[in-house]
Amino acid sequence: MDTVEQFDEIETVASDLVQAWANGDDATMAKLIADQNGTSELLKDFSKQLLDQRNEGMSKKIAGYLNTEESYFVLVGAAHLAGPNSIIKLLEKTGLHGERIYSDAGHLQTTRFIKSTKEVNKK
Repeated sequence: MDTVEQFDEIETVASDLVQAWANGDDATMAKLIADQNGTSELLKDFSKQLLDQRNEGMSKKIAGYLNTEESYFVLVGAAHLAGPNSIIKLLEKTGLHGERIYSDAGHLQTTRFIKSTKEVNKK
């Protein structure tokens, strides 16, 4: 589905993504991201380059950090933490395990973050 065709759904999808992230629901995040690609091979290839291929490089870099005595703070976009080719899954394949940290603040888990395009345009 083209982005233009999805325009009316963008508000809902963005809000659903934020809620899934706040809940620590990586499976829902991965599904929402994959659903955005639909059946378009072009979008699937783009997503592979944007997420999967970059995740491989980032996971190797993070593994390198973890194999030192130094302390590091690593920040990546939420989409890199969900799905079968996520940084977390790639690190687990190398024997590194971590714990997903998410918000337990109820208002983050239930609030719709973008109510309408009119609301966004007012700002």
